[in-house]
Amino acid sequence: MDKAASQELRTRSVFLAHSSGDKVYVRDFYRLLRLDGFEPWLDEENLVPGHHWELEVGEALRNADAIVVFLSSRALDKAGYVHKEIRVALEAAERLPEGSILLIPVVLDHCRVPPSLQHLHWLDASSVRWRSVLKKYMITPKHLKDLEAFSIGEHYLRLQMALSAKAHEPNFFAHYRLADYEYEMMMGRTSSQYRVIEYLVRGRQSGSDSYYYGLANMKINAEAVTLRTTIGATVHEYEGRVDGVRIQLTGAHAVEYWMSYSSNLLVGAWGDGGLEELIPARERRFSGIGDA
Repeated sequence: MDKAASQELRTRSVFLAHSSGDKVYVRDFYRLLRLDGFEPWLDEENLVPGHHWELEVGEALRNADAIVVFLSSRALDKAGYVHKEIRVALEAAERLPEGSILLIPVVLDHCRVPPSLQHLHWLDASSVRWRSVLKKYMITPKHLKDLEAFSIGEHYLRLQMALSAKAHEPNFFAHYRLADYEYEMMMGRTSSQYRVIEYLVRGRQSGSDSYYYGLANMKINAEAVTLRTTIGATVHEYEGRVDGVRIQLTGAHAVEYWMSYSSNLLVGAWGDGGLEELIPARERRFSGIGDA
């Protein structure tokens, strides 16, 4: 990818329209989008004292490459600014050439999508599909319940795919999965060289209500897996192996990840109840082959 294309990847703007009651969930998407090379716009992050609130919001909506509208019963069952943001977003989209702006509704619960948005295909984030996947791994009920409530990676990846399609970016997500690589290893088709996958990290320590975020680089070959994560200024390194659809690693602490059947997404547990998911990054590379 040339420098100009890479710059476009880093600067695509995404407006996040939401109700204040959904702020915690939307904040997760904001932080993942920033790590992933987008420029998300969120009121609490982009507005500063002295700004004219409605003028700044209107300007951000009009300048956005994509507008993500988070819908929930909390947002739609009462009068709130999210209704005005939806109206302004639709007005902005109508003034532009067809297809020049992407409007993506994200449904957070079983609310009724407003008539003004029903012509659009929406992202359903009201349910998690991990129960059937994790059941096959014989995860304890405690892990199953915690991971279902914790993981948003599948929903984020669907949003990432929509934004990447708008930008005409390569959809690596559809072309390569760890499960495919495991099959190649079993069939003896892999070499001793590493393949590289880049991830966004989202995690939570045991007993904590706050989340941590970072980046990770996983190298995998027929003999071993190595993982390097960067959380703030802290770097952790791990090594281990793939066992079917499970990856077991040791390093700063022991961690075990489970692989989604539909993507490279990994969810895992570490320590005494810590949870973590590795979400495939937008600007990942599969050409990175290096030494062990």
